[in-house]
Amino acid sequence: KILRSRAYKSLGELAEGGRNYKEALSWLKKEEALEDSMFTKDYNQTLGEESIKQDVEGAELAKYKAEVESKELTAKNRLFLTIGLVLATLLLVTGFLYFQLLKSRKQIASQNQQLQDLNDTKDKFFSIIAHDIRGPISALEGVGEQMGFYLKKGDEKKVNRLTERVDVTAGRLSKLLDNL
Repeated sequence: KILRSRAYKSLGELAEGGRNYKEALSWLKKEEALEDSMFTKDYNQTLGEESIKQDVEGAELAKYKAEVESKELTAKNRLFLTIGLVLATLLLVTGFLYFQLLKSRKQIASQNQQLQDLNDTKDKFFSIIAHDIRGPISALEGVGEQMGFYLKKGDEKKVNRLTERVDVTAGRLSKLLDNL
């Protein structure tokens, strides 16, 4: 096409030199149309190449953005996973501690019941002891007056019997206290 363009130009110059201006104009228009088509073709080819370059750059930019987004999503997923694991661990620890608390409460309630039972047994025991001690002591309470009364009357036999009973009662009371 370049040779054809030069040929048209040369033919136009020859026609112009021969003073055939119409023919020279015709050849110059053909040359100009040929150059325009070559320029347009070159322009379109350059434009296509440039468009391809921009598409490649756009694809590379999209690829870079996708990689950055992928890294961000991976980081977010790791963060959510870590938070989830921490929450699950806290839930498990809380559950364990709650069940330990329930177990401790049951144990304390059982121990309180045992203490209450022991306290009731102690109270019964003291009640029995008080009753067993009260009997001999109440028997001894009126002995002094009776002895005084019998001594004024001169009844030594009854005074001797009271003294024997005082000795027996004091002996029983002593044994009871030893047993306690």
